[in-house]
Amino acid sequence: MDTENEPEQIYNNTQKEEKTELTELISKWLKQPFTLSDFPELVEKVNSDDLLSQHYGIIGFRKLLSIEGDPPIDIVIQANLIPRFISFLERDDQPHLQMEAAWALTNVASGKSEHVAFVVNYGIVSQFLRLFASNRTEIVEQVIWGLGNIAGDSSAFRDFILQQGGCKILIDYLMKESGSEVSIKRVGAWALSNFCRGKPVPLFEFIKDVIPFFCAVIRQEFDEEVLNDSLWGLSYLSDSNHDENLVPMDIIPVLMKYLENADSFRLITPCLRIIGNFTLGTQSKALIQIPGLIPLLFKVINEQKKSTVRREACWAISNLAAGSPEEIEVVFEDPFHILLLAEIGQTDKEDVKKEIMITFSNALNHCSSDMAIKFVKNGVLDCMTNLLVSVNPILVLSVLEGMRSLLDQGKKIEEKMGENPFIALIEEKGALQKIEDLQTHKNEQIYQASAEILEGFFNKEKNDD
Repeated sequence: MDTENEPEQIYNNTQKEEKTELTELISKWLKQPFTLSDFPELVEKVNSDDLLSQHYGIIGFRKLLSIEGDPPIDIVIQANLIPRFISFLERDDQPHLQMEAAWALTNVASGKSEHVAFVVNYGIVSQFLRLFASNRTEIVEQVIWGLGNIAGDSSAFRDFILQQGGCKILIDYLMKESGSEVSIKRVGAWALSNFCRGKPVPLFEFIKDVIPFFCAVIRQEFDEEVLNDSLWGLSYLSDSNHDENLVPMDIIPVLMKYLENADSFRLITPCLRIIGNFTLGTQSKALIQIPGLIPLLFKVINEQKKSTVRREACWAISNLAAGSPEEIEVVFEDPFHILLLAEIGQTDKEDVKKEIMITFSNALNHCSSDMAIKFVKNGVLDCMTNLLVSVNPILVLSVLEGMRSLLDQGKKIEEKMGENPFIALIEEKGALQKIEDLQTHKNEQIYQASAEILEGFFNKEKNDD
C-alpha cells in the first residue's frame, strides 16, 4: 500500500522545534517536484556525508517512489540505495531523515514480491520493529504501514515478522496509545489484519494476543475503518475455527448487532464470514441455539441488495443445512425461509443460486422424510425443476444432487407407505423430461448423474407400465 500523504500533514505531527536552516530547507524540499531526470543528483546527495544533502536526497527518492503506476523501484535497487536508506533508519538523532527513509522503504515494500524480498533480506523488519520505541508517532505510523505491506505480500514474510514478535509489539503500542488519533488506529488495525491473513493460518503462539484485541475493538470501536479491518482480521483467524476454537463464540451476538444495524455492507460481509466459519465446525449446534441468529441470516438474504452479501449468508445457511435432522428442523422451522430460498434461487446471481442449491441438496440429504415433504410443499422442487435447464454445469450438477437426495427420501416413505410420492411429482412438474434431455448433455458428469437418477428411480416405473 502506497502512503503518499500530504507532507504538511505528516510533519505537522512532529514536536515543535526551533526553526533552523535544516527545517526551513525540509519545508521547501517537501514542496519541490522531482522527476527521474533528478536521479543522478539524488544518488550523489543521498550517498553524501553532508546532512543537508542526505535530507534532500531521501526526500527526492521518497517522492519518486511515491509515483503511482510505475515507481522506479528497480532502478533504486540497482543503484544499491536500499542499504543506504536502511542506514538512515538508525539515525535517532535525525527524525526527519528516519521518517523519509521509512516512507521510501515502505513504498519499495509495496512493489512486487522480489522487491519485498530485497528489503527484507537487508534487515528492514528488525529496523522497523526497533522504531516502535520512537517518540515520534508519525515515524511509528510509517513503519506500521511498511510492516503491513511486507506481511500482506506472502505468508512467509508475514511469519517472519511474527517470529520476531511483530504482532505483540504492534498490539502493545496500540494499547499504550489507545487515546491517539484515529489514523494510527486505522493503520494498526489494517496491519494486524495482514498479520492474520493468508494460508496457512499463522501459528497460534504468534497471534494469540490479537484475538482478544480484535474482540475488544469490535465491542468498543466506532470508527468504520478500524472496525472493518478488525472484523476481517478475525475472519481470517476464524477460518481455522473448525479445527481449533480460536475465536470465542460470545462474539456472535456482537456481530449480530452489526448485521442488524450496519448501513455499510463492508462490515456485514466479514461478520457473515466469521459466522459462516463457525458453521463449519463442531460448534454449529450451539450456534443455531443463539436467539435470533437464524431469522437474522434470512433477513440479510431477503433485504440486502448486494449479491455478494446474500451469497455469504446463503453459504452459512448451506453449512447449517448439512447438520442433523434436528438442526435442519430448527433452521427451516419457518416455512417462509424455504419459500424465500426457493424464490431467489430462480432469480438471483449464479453464485447465489449455487449456494441455495447446495443448501437444498445438503438439507434433503440429512433431513427427515417429513422435512423433505415440507421442502417440496414450499417450492423447492419447482425451483430445482426450473434450474435443470441452466447453462451453468456446476449449478445443474447441484440440482441433480438435490433431486437424487429428494428421491432417496421418497424411498424411506415408500418403505412405510408403499409408494415414493416424489416420483409422480417430478414427472408432473416436467422435471423428468428435463432430466431425460440431460442425457445428451456434453458434460460427462451431468450425463452420469442424470442417468443414475433415471436408472435408479424411473426405469422401473416404465418397465411396470
